[in-house]
Amino acid sequence: MTAFTHRLQKYLDENIPITQEIGIKVVRFDAKGLVLTAPLIANKNDKNTAFGGSLAAVIILSGWALTHLTLEEMGVKGSTVVRRSKIDYLRPVKQDIYAICNMPTPEVVAQFKQDILEKGKARWELHARVETEHELAVDFSGVYVACKE
Repeated sequence: MTAFTHRLQKYLDENIPITQEIGIKVVRFDAKGLVLTAPLIANKNDKNTAFGGSLAAVIILSGWALTHLTLEEMGVKGSTVVRRSKIDYLRPVKQDIYAICNMPTPEVVAQFKQDILEKGKARWELHARVETEHELAVDFSGVYVACKE
């Protein structure tokens, strides 16, 4: 676990209670994006598949966390909110949840960073997914807004 992912895990555990309740853990943060996981056992429904609300919580949080860490990497203290989200549930998830939030293109990242530094506010659209048995199970897109404090 890198220093950034360790600090993120600590922040989530201390400030966002649901992360402990459903067992969300930070797996990885790098140039490709961010991965969060949560155990099926704590997030299953009456069909023994992942509960839709848990899937939504983990996947939405993956975009929030990617935005939060991007600000931290820049040395910018700020707050992040999800402004809009769209989730498509395509197939049941019968294993631990792994939400993969992709890093946007370098152009989008550059614009986000420029906006936060020059305007004190930035937004970007992020895409994330949950796969099961190497197939897309949950498809997500969301717009996140960050404001410099």
